[in-house]
Amino acid sequence: MTTVSFQELTDDHRLIERLADNIVQLMSDAVPNIDEILSVRLELSAEIRAHWALEDALMKTWAASERGRDSYHYVKGLALEYRSFREEWDEYLYEWGAESIAADWRCFCDQTRKIIKRMSDKAAAEDVYIYPLALKIGIIPRND
Repeated sequence: MTTVSFQELTDDHRLIERLADNIVQLMSDAVPNIDEILSVRLELSAEIRAHWALEDALMKTWAASERGRDSYHYVKGLALEYRSFREEWDEYLYEWGAESIAADWRCFCDQTRKIIKRMSDKAAAEDVYIYPLALKIGIIPRND
């Protein structure tokens, strides 16, 4: 089973936040560079998917751990609340290609800000509730 650390999970969140901030910054340019936005979004999407793999590994470790049995259902409930985010992310990517962005820039910006906010809220909940609990009960180490 893959071992993931507290540091690795939180470092991923910071990288994802920086990439999302880059997109928001690019959206504020007077003349939007859609190709650049799509490039950064592609990088962001790759980081998000890599992070999801780590989260999945964490949940598998948690489920298999004797130490995690009492808290697993609580954590699984929190994780399930955000499960729909994966579907939302995929829908967002599908809906907003270069042509649709150019056709409705304002709506794209609104939808992008909304999904980035949802992503940020999810990461904050994980940073406050899930990862510290996993560290406390010994599901994950602090560092690699």
